[in-house]
Amino acid sequence: MLTCNLNVPYGLFNGSIGTIVDIIYCNGTKPPLCQPDVVMVHFPRYIGPPCMKDNSCIVLFVPAERKVECYCHGCKRKQLPLRLAWGTTIYRCQGMTIGHGEPNRYIVIDPGTKSFESKNPGALFVALSRAKTSGGPNEIPDFFGIQTY
Repeated sequence: MLTCNLNVPYGLFNGSIGTIVDIIYCNGTKPPLCQPDVVMVHFPRYIGPPCMKDNSCIVLFVPAERKVECYCHGCKRKQLPLRLAWGTTIYRCQGMTIGHGEPNRYIVIDPGTKSFESKNPGALFVALSRAKTSGGPNEIPDFFGIQTY
């Protein structure tokens, strides 16, 4: 998952989901002593200029130096704007579409306790409405619910 808005018109914005294709270390360096020199990520919704001939949806990332807010105003760190993404909140998935042909094929929803919906009216509807289909006679739904009591 991308953690910042890099280029919104090209589809690279905070929360964009991609798949890591390759991690490259140069000059004989290896983890855990260093960061990768380049990370290749496939973003299905990327519409910018292609980095590679074979796949126009691959974006190359190199570690970037960022200033960190602190009392001395001089702290910096080098990092990639990527985060492993396994789960998300209902509020973060609000703009997603889940289903066939999308970066995320299925969504698993844990509604929590019965008091969750009473404290957050409409939140469960937001999560369920991300799916393209609710299934059919010969079709698996795009969402799965975890039943809790």
